[in-house]
Amino acid sequence: MATVDGLQTNDIDAPQFFSSPNMDSLGEVQIQLSNYQAQYGGMGGAIINLITKSGTNEYHGTGYWYKRYEMFNANNYFNNATGVPLPRYRYNTLGASIGGPIPIPRMRDRLFFFYSIEDWKVKAPQALIQRTMPTAAERNGDFSQTLDLNGALIPVRDPLNAGTPFAGNIVPSNRVTPAGKAMLNVMPMPNLLDRGITRGNYNYQLQPVNDMPKRNHVFRVDYRPGNKDNLYLRGLRWDSNAAGGLGIPAGGPNFPLANLFYRYMEMSAAMNHTHIFTPTLVNEFSIAVRNARETGGASTDEDWARIQRSSTGINVPQLYGKNPFNVIPRMTFGGVPSAPAVTFDGRFPIYEAQTETNLTETLTLTRARHTIKAGFYMFRGASGSGLNGWGNPMGTFDFSRDILNPLDSNWAYSNAVLGNFFSYTEAFTSPQMRLKIWNMAGFVQDTWKMSRKLTLDLGFRLAWHNWWTHLIPNQAAAFVPGRYDASKAPVFFRPISTPQGRRGVNPLTGEVVPAVYIGGFVPEREALQMAWCSIQTPVTPTPSAILTRRGISPELALLMILREMARRPFVAASAPSIRESKAPVGISTLLLILLCNSTP
Repeated sequence: MATVDGLQTNDIDAPQFFSSPNMDSLGEVQIQLSNYQAQYGGMGGAIINLITKSGTNEYHGTGYWYKRYEMFNANNYFNNATGVPLPRYRYNTLGASIGGPIPIPRMRDRLFFFYSIEDWKVKAPQALIQRTMPTAAERNGDFSQTLDLNGALIPVRDPLNAGTPFAGNIVPSNRVTPAGKAMLNVMPMPNLLDRGITRGNYNYQLQPVNDMPKRNHVFRVDYRPGNKDNLYLRGLRWDSNAAGGLGIPAGGPNFPLANLFYRYMEMSAAMNHTHIFTPTLVNEFSIAVRNARETGGASTDEDWARIQRSSTGINVPQLYGKNPFNVIPRMTFGGVPSAPAVTFDGRFPIYEAQTETNLTETLTLTRARHTIKAGFYMFRGASGSGLNGWGNPMGTFDFSRDILNPLDSNWAYSNAVLGNFFSYTEAFTSPQMRLKIWNMAGFVQDTWKMSRKLTLDLGFRLAWHNWWTHLIPNQAAAFVPGRYDASKAPVFFRPISTPQGRRGVNPLTGEVVPAVYIGGFVPEREALQMAWCSIQTPVTPTPSAILTRRGISPELALLMILREMARRPFVAASAPSIRESKAPVGISTLLLILLCNSTP
């Protein structure tokens, strides 16, 4: 847990992240790794407390400038070997601080200020990327030059002709789907075709450079009205930005598709009052408010156009239409070495905010060898997201090679050209999250210095917190222990040893099943059959959605389907082709159609 002046600064949703004041604004850093006293709580791991500087009755200031530049660096071995030039690498760090008395008559020894700023101008190179992009010929259906890692031709098979390779390894022009071609066209063209260098592992390489400016402000005012009181007000602002085509936090594809941006901004204010009742009795009260915001998306209108369906020609109908920003679908191409992938953060475009309020009250009493502390802590957090909610409203196409897919053409890019894919998923809703939570704790502790070599810490801490409260109904689900009924708990397949090796067993029936079933839910046969046969057209919800609602993972369901198909003869069903359907059909749907049209 990280604190600034004793008040928590961790992110609510991701507590491993926190914002720190600049180094020149810090007067003290306290770190505890273990043996925490009762006054500390909230999170596991180390506790880091950063204490900011205060002004004094004399003026003091600092200034500094640090610079790093690519002209001082050597290119690395791998860049030289593949002809990648030395990337731009520029860090300009400027900072200054000033502190002293506020010039008010008769306040020179009572009222002080301190201000610090640090500004980073950064152009940072990202890791060298190497991808296998579709060539110009492949985008038009010509795979006559598509080779594997050994230099052998990869046969592209016609799924409508019993898997026979296309003549010349070229997909006829009347079989090339415009949407599939458009999906390949969002990727850049290859820029390194020398297989002597790439060995067939990639044909495109780039080392992008991102703009990553940051700025930090710290301001503090201290007031000492008398010898027994000290008050201070501290403000902090942190801006962290990133812009570029790759490596953006909460960003997108694994290749430069569009210039994206991400901004994290935090502002906080804290007030502290310390009062000395007697030389042995001191009270400290603190209150702080912290607000953090994340935003992210495409940097310009031109960049938005590169990731929107209407401008890229990816005019594929969606199942649920919950894609208000018209973002292109996610895409994966399994089986292609160093494959590109179009991905987006589940909140894209990002807008998320959170507010935290901390209050602490601590009373310290010193008696002989005892230092006794008692205190109270209260925390209120609120978090909310998004313009686009959470989830996958843009949809995901998986064009991977898979022998279980009867429509597979033996290469991911030819699958895309033909409009065939292994699976398609899409969220039917994008939950809008508006959450709040409370946390309160009290403690009593005694640090007893029994001797010069022995100190004993005794303490008691009592904490209470509520569950996250959802302010918008029906947007999320959470486990509620009070509603758990053990009698309704699902039954799992259990492991057993057999003469044939490790297997699974249904504890209800004793049926022995393959080991892959172990740990999966034991479904009722009637419920599974209903789940199978409720999916007979591509416009119904996806099999994974229906089966998951019945406690059956898609992987387990597919294995069960294959087992049943092996046990029973079935008649071939005329499933609609992907080219002709108005919505996607994946292998799971096709298998369900075949099963539900089979003879008993």
